[in-house]
Amino acid sequence: MNNITIIWVLPALVILFSPGAKARSDAKTDSLHALLATNPADTTKVDVFISLHQQLSELDTAKSFEYLQKAIELSQVTGDKKRVAKAFLKLALYYDYRGDLLKAKEALDKLEQQLPFFHDINIEAAFYMERGIIFYYQGNYDKAVRDIYEALENYERLGDSATVAACNILIGEAYRKLENPDRALFYFNKALNIYKNTGDEKGMAMALGNMGIVYKSKNDYAKALEYYQQSLQINQKYGFREEVRIDLSNIASLYTDMGEYEKALKYHTQSLELAQLSGSQYGIVNSTYNLAILKSKTGDYKSSLAGFNEVLEAAGRLGYKDMIMDTYLALSNLYEETGNYRLALGYRKDYETWRDSLINEKHMNQVKELELKYETAKKDQQIIMLDKEKEIQKKEAQRQSTLKNAFIAGDFFIFQINCSYSAVDNHPDLVV
Repeated sequence: MNNITIIWVLPALVILFSPGAKARSDAKTDSLHALLATNPADTTKVDVFISLHQQLSELDTAKSFEYLQKAIELSQVTGDKKRVAKAFLKLALYYDYRGDLLKAKEALDKLEQQLPFFHDINIEAAFYMERGIIFYYQGNYDKAVRDIYEALENYERLGDSATVAACNILIGEAYRKLENPDRALFYFNKALNIYKNTGDEKGMAMALGNMGIVYKSKNDYAKALEYYQQSLQINQKYGFREEVRIDLSNIASLYTDMGEYEKALKYHTQSLELAQLSGSQYGIVNSTYNLAILKSKTGDYKSSLAGFNEVLEAAGRLGYKDMIMDTYLALSNLYEETGNYRLALGYRKDYETWRDSLINEKHMNQVKELELKYETAKKDQQIIMLDKEKEIQKKEAQRQSTLKNAFIAGDFFIFQINCSYSAVDNHPDLVV
């Protein structure tokens, strides 16, 4: 049974849906249009186009994309490699947010071509973060973790605790997919503690939701529901629509496993409506899958089969490998329940083939190796910093010793002078 996993979305995509936020957004949009009217330099125009894309990303999707295309075209004309990279990063985020992983990856490939021509730790960190997310969705968990560790090191240098926490979320997710729930919980807890310390409730909700998924996999339904509801409460409080959609889907899937089908249908329907409203292709496909599972549980095999076939087509087109794997298993179970053992066996073999390619010992070992390299590098860095601190302390001690000796010598010198003046006073004919 597949659950939607709460995945970090880079801050550029986070928008609060409130009248006040919309008013501020309109004012910012007006000021950007006013700046364009002054016919600024092309590089400034690129920056304005990117800002307009971000401002309109939820209010006017078509117009937002139009401005992004203008930014890409003009940045290439200017030859400014950094601005070209920024524009393609926004394009990757745009496609990822809408579930088109293949186009998102194409945009990142074009971004990567620009990286040798400049150094910007923020762009590099965001590049590795976004590519890691795409690799995760494509089922390439070892590659996902490799890129996330690259991003993690950069964000630690930047002191960006929120995104460091998000990196821990993604590493935990990779472990969950590789069926190592305890290691997954370890990283989710690390993230949760960072979010608590920084007062980031959105991040806390993300960590709590992921922990709920792990407890569901352990069949601890009561604890899973507790974490899901905590996450939902926070996301509803702040109007985080996409995160609310994910929470509703997770709760619905849990109720399906618990056999409470009416509750499951209610939550799945709400989640699907939000997915359609936001245009999230991954959300739509996942809700379609979850509803097909529910139909199968209630004996509506015809509707269930239609749903699974729809999922296979969309998941294949969009590159959702883990969902293809889960759907093959669901189809195998469906045909076994209906007595068609030949098809049940065929889909079971398809599932095993996909599972072996996505979840195997090689991937697990590569993830562990990357974790070890990161922890070793971090310890080495700590040792270097400690050595530097000791050297500084040693030099400071030497400086203090030198000052002390100079002070003593000065006292002695003054004492000698005083004695000499005393001698002169007593013996005026004495030459000093």
